[in-house]
Amino acid sequence: ERFAETAPRLGDLLSRFLPRAELERSNRWLILQGELHRRAATSLASARTLEELGRLMEALADELMSIEYSGIYFIDPRSGRLRLVVAKGLTEAERIAAERTAELRHPGHVIRTGQPIDVPDTDAVDHAGEPPGHGRIVRSRLYLPVRVGGRTVGSIGFASARPANFG
Repeated sequence: ERFAETAPRLGDLLSRFLPRAELERSNRWLILQGELHRRAATSLASARTLEELGRLMEALADELMSIEYSGIYFIDPRSGRLRLVVAKGLTEAERIAAERTAELRHPGHVIRTGQPIDVPDTDAVDHAGEPPGHGRIVRSRLYLPVRVGGRTVGSIGFASARPANFG
């Protein structure tokens, strides 16, 4: 009851400091975030395979940021090798090449260490000795660990032709 009385006055005070368009944009963003979190929670519970989980995670990431290339890697429980279950922006041959070299590149490092990797500008990083992945020219990369029960079981990678697109 007290909040209902105070909320309009608080809104008036905020509108003096922030443009109305900014307040409306922030409100829309908060509503979108709440809906995204609700959908993510219910959808994650329904994923039954690595492929379903990968597609779900890609769809959620697409809603959060502009992504040109993405790859979602999981450790295959049968073989123990990294599988690329989602590969946005890659041809089938590029996907196969990326999966084949994943353990020696950033995805493998994320799996081994459990630490995220953010490379804001690949031109500024020496890649000597690292095998080529999918072969696309990218400028910024972000790799995040996927953890289950405190154990890293996968890696989500994003890449862009634009420098510092992630971070």
